[in-house]
Amino acid sequence: METKIHPEPKTDVYLRTRTLRAFLMGLPSFFWIFFLAEKFMWSLDHGGAVYIWGLFFVGGVGAYFLILSYLLSRGNPRAVRKGWPIILALNITPLFMLLMTVVLERLLGPVLSGLGLVMFTVLSSFAGATIAQQVARRRLRVKQPTSHSME
Repeated sequence: METKIHPEPKTDVYLRTRTLRAFLMGLPSFFWIFFLAEKFMWSLDHGGAVYIWGLFFVGGVGAYFLILSYLLSRGNPRAVRKGWPIILALNITPLFMLLMTVVLERLLGPVLSGLGLVMFTVLSSFAGATIAQQVARRRLRVKQPTSHSME
């Protein structure tokens, strides 16, 4: 499958549609995070494989945001610099979850773990945009003809 390369998004329509897609793709992360966190907490209560579920939680959430950010930013050689609204829209759900944790919880532990989760999702999103940016830049490079030609 050929990826379309956009030298730079020239219209606001491009950014608006990608931002709307990012918001809609970020909404299921609420259920994804709660599913994995519930399994992780269950393993804490029952003395199960805590580290394995912890790795599934961190790896699953990180992979989800990295892949979505890559898919939304591919083909844009300036994805990190110009694509911050896309990354913000993708991370609205974890940010909202952190806000609700700060408002509803009186303990510091859940707030700090929510802050760590938001930082991890934002970093994963920026990593996906960086990978997409590097792939787009590599595809834009044109091989220069060599001056050493044999006659």
